[in-house]
Amino acid sequence: MKKTEKIKAVKNSIESKNRKTLALGITVLSFALIGVITVISLAVSFTVSLFDDSDQKARFEKFVSPVVMVDPVAFSDIKSADEHVLLMSSMWNLIINIGEETSYPEDEYGMMTIPSSDLDVSVANLFGSDVTLTHQTFGNSNMSFEYNSETMSYIVPPMGYSVPYQARVDKIEKSGKKRILTVAYISTNKSITSTEDVEPDKYMYYELLKTGRDKYIITAVLDSPDQSSNSSSKVTSSDTVSSGIAKTEE
Repeated sequence: MKKTEKIKAVKNSIESKNRKTLALGITVLSFALIGVITVISLAVSFTVSLFDDSDQKARFEKFVSPVVMVDPVAFSDIKSADEHVLLMSSMWNLIINIGEETSYPEDEYGMMTIPSSDLDVSVANLFGSDVTLTHQTFGNSNMSFEYNSETMSYIVPPMGYSVPYQARVDKIEKSGKKRILTVAYISTNKSITSTEDVEPDKYMYYELLKTGRDKYIITAVLDSPDQSSNSSSKVTSSDTVSSGIAKTEE
């Protein structure tokens, strides 16, 4: 082989290696850039998730809604909560969740029969297992839930009763296992399709205690976020008369 041909072959070999090296370098750089972009995207998403608690607010709204619907007078200790607030909240908790986990039989008039044991479970889910209900007929002039002591069940009339408020959780404060929710009371009389950006009639502050993974119980309903269930100024049972909820004489 001539000298010039050898030089040309060497030159072509070098150029071929350079092209391969360049291609490899571009590929590596591309993957590196994709990695950097992915890391930045994940970091941004994580940062946003730290400040976006809309999902948690929605879960808490659903949780406290049965109590907001009753509109109880503030109580700083569950032991001082009015008995009929507990009964009505527990009943609403069952009614608004019918179809999700269970259903109840209805007669030809649309009257449902709900076992009292289901209210015991419902009140425990809302306020804790230490709360014991005294089963009885309760309600008001608009709706009455009749208790049958023989069958240990409630007769629930067809739903035709409008509740005064629906809930919107505006703020969640955390302190250990405790959560303080700033709950906006949105009047159901307002013609709205969403509670977002609606001026509430009032605010109440719900004190929750975390009892397990995504499990909470309501320990107090407060007029002020500065109150606490450990406050020295306890609300006595004689002071906690539920608005709109009264025992129905049998």
